[in-house]
Amino acid sequence: MNKQKKKKLSVRIWDALFPPKNERAYAAAKRTRLNADWPTTPTGANYEQKVSLSTLIARSRIAARDYLHIASYLQLMRANVIGRKGIQLQSRARKGNGKLNVKLNQHVEEEFWKWGQPETCTLAGNLDWKGVQDLCLTQRERDGAFLIQMIDADNEYGFSLKVWDVTWFDFTYNDTRTDGNRIIMSIEFDARDKPVAYWLTTPTSEMMFTRNRSRTRTRIPAEQMIHGFRILEDASQVHGVPELAPALLPAKNTYSYVESVTMASRVSANQFAILKNTSGDAEAQFTGKETDDGNETNPLIDSSPLAITQMLPGWELQQFKPDHPTQNHPAFKETLDMDVATALRVPYFLLMGNWKAVNFSSSRGGLGEFRERCKSDQEFYANTLCRRVFHAWVFRAWLHGKLDITAAQFNEIQNPAWQPRGFAYVDPTKDAQTDVLRLQNRLTTPSRVHAEGGEDYADFLKQWAADKELAQEVTGTDIDELYAPKQTSEAPAEKPKESDDDDTDDDDEEVPPKKRELTNGHDHEFVS
Repeated sequence: MNKQKKKKLSVRIWDALFPPKNERAYAAAKRTRLNADWPTTPTGANYEQKVSLSTLIARSRIAARDYLHIASYLQLMRANVIGRKGIQLQSRARKGNGKLNVKLNQHVEEEFWKWGQPETCTLAGNLDWKGVQDLCLTQRERDGAFLIQMIDADNEYGFSLKVWDVTWFDFTYNDTRTDGNRIIMSIEFDARDKPVAYWLTTPTSEMMFTRNRSRTRTRIPAEQMIHGFRILEDASQVHGVPELAPALLPAKNTYSYVESVTMASRVSANQFAILKNTSGDAEAQFTGKETDDGNETNPLIDSSPLAITQMLPGWELQQFKPDHPTQNHPAFKETLDMDVATALRVPYFLLMGNWKAVNFSSSRGGLGEFRERCKSDQEFYANTLCRRVFHAWVFRAWLHGKLDITAAQFNEIQNPAWQPRGFAYVDPTKDAQTDVLRLQNRLTTPSRVHAEGGEDYADFLKQWAADKELAQEVTGTDIDELYAPKQTSEAPAEKPKESDDDDTDDDDEEVPPKKRELTNGHDHEFVS
């Protein structure tokens, strides 16, 4: 039996201290002194959230309150995703012949709008439907998710919403129930990994407002809850991560840097000199005269024009000139701001309001990419929040008699469209002309053009008909003719004169060379 020859002790010690390098390994996988603190063990999304999510939420909320960049970002997202009207219901029920049932659609939309007022929309009566959408966006960006309970309420529609704070989740609560269901970070799952219930635990921040100082857990069935977050890390992810997470550290560094620069600037502006005791008496005090009451007054230094201030004996005035931090501040601050904007996935000029170096092409490209992101978010809220709320509302509104419809019509209204806010043209003249060309070449439809602008085409047509009737009644004007495209008449091109080759001979005068006039007004000859 052949045995492998054992290495010498010195060779084995050397290999243990300095193992041979694997030249085929990825550079990012090698462990050196420069990346010794870089983790080498992969972990799942739930593990990382269990140890980090509470801290991320706490720091995100501080940033949303105190950091100018983060507060501006949240306002920017609310304005561009939700808009001033919110994501609106557009019923698309049809008749048996396939045509839109305009009367039924209008009835459903009006009743949903009435329910969306604060008195019936939320259980507390403090938010309307648009306010709920704004709050959900803020919570998902700041906390990683929003949590809404759909409740059978005592109102004319029998339905209201209750918006919960995600801190009611105890991220340390994990258990296995006797029925086999698992509880992962306060969410109960069945054998198919489908949520069946949400366990809400009284957070510490709420205990000071209640007489009962103990924490209690409440189990709410999953069919009552809307837990909205994006699953982007792995399919087993049970909670969302704040969208602000990548920007928290850059925003904190920017905030701290600006605070330090501001304090240094205040010191530079407030202090201009130091008094130095040269008398040798360590206990000497720089005091002024006494008042009639015997109180000492502080000596004053006169700074008026041509003034001369007399110093007390033994004291010397030394000028104090701290450096004002303005030499590289603008460029360095702009670099920090760009890091924050990149982490938030927002164009720098839009987040900071700094348009000095932006031209039309760069602004169009940046706005286009940002608007596509906003449209993706609009789809998320339409599918995750609006669709589920509508399905729960329409059933209860029908049972309470607020919707006067048949069973067939009830089935017909189950798949509405959701109209979010649109975006204005970047270059109105050219973009409007582009829409006309798209329509003429059958590359789009009128309803899509109006939807891109955030407007329902059916509502537009009804409003146009109403305006036309009003204009005809008041002034006798036909707005169809008034706003019709004007036909421009062009002068017919002059017919070129025919040349007679038979009349030409060698005695004809020489034709002078043609001239062309440039924009600077000079004539330049060239031979054709």
